[in-house]
Amino acid sequence: MGPSQEAESLGGLWREALREILEEFHVPHHFSRVARKVEAHPLVRRLGRIWPELPLNERRRALEALTPLLREAALRSRPYCVRCGQCCRNSSPVLQQEDLPLFESGLIVPSVLVTLRRGEWGFSHMEGRPIRLEMERVKIKERPGGGCIHYMDPQRACSVYEHRPHQCRIQACWDPQAEELLRKGTPLTRADLLPPDHPLVPAIREHEDRFGIPRLQGELKPHGPWGEWERIVEEERGFRLGLMNHYGIEEAEMEFYFGRPLQVVLRACASQPYPSTPAEPRVPESRKKSR
Repeated sequence: MGPSQEAESLGGLWREALREILEEFHVPHHFSRVARKVEAHPLVRRLGRIWPELPLNERRRALEALTPLLREAALRSRPYCVRCGQCCRNSSPVLQQEDLPLFESGLIVPSVLVTLRRGEWGFSHMEGRPIRLEMERVKIKERPGGGCIHYMDPQRACSVYEHRPHQCRIQACWDPQAEELLRKGTPLTRADLLPPDHPLVPAIREHEDRFGIPRLQGELKPHGPWGEWERIVEEERGFRLGLMNHYGIEEAEMEFYFGRPLQVVLRACASQPYPSTPAEPRVPESRKKSR
């Protein structure tokens, strides 16, 4: 293979990588325009000249050095949302400090919210893995199969677009800077959303005292008998039903005020190890089949 063919092989490699990046950003039709800009970049031109003399290991490093340039060029070609729906289908937004006026004005109501309590496990799309929550999160509910309840898939549109939460306004799946802004945000908790004299505040505190995940993790053996866990689950279920009857709380609002039912939380936790225990309690197969 002659020098000109070697130089062309570099072009083929970065062009293939660029196509993949543009597919990731949902703008493959920008390829020709972006490729022309990349081809004219001084780094690419210099690599093309020295490519035939580079050993294989140096070529790999050179291609790795080109990746940020390719991503930056692709990003600059798409500084806008193309309504692909990917972020809406993946998850739902966590409420941030900027969303407090939406809640106070009634544009966001308890029935569309769910509280993920401290100690629960949740999947972080920013980190790409399950994480144990060190602090409470309040977020928009998701559909049973996943994705935000406000996302209308056939129309690729949001049913509350004009009053969408802050995370939806700044989230940009193609822009790493937007992800960094989300990391620096201040998530809201129930304490931020409910005034101290709200009639349910004492009940929320009692629920955390009796059924908080960190407390249960500390008191109950991770591999203890299922009856011990079943007793706690039944107590928590009775606690919730009693509050619904006493205060007239709608069932749809319970997940905001008191989080997900403990049975649901424990099943979600069962596949994730706590740092201080070898494994979480699991529902025996015989129990699963009989329920």
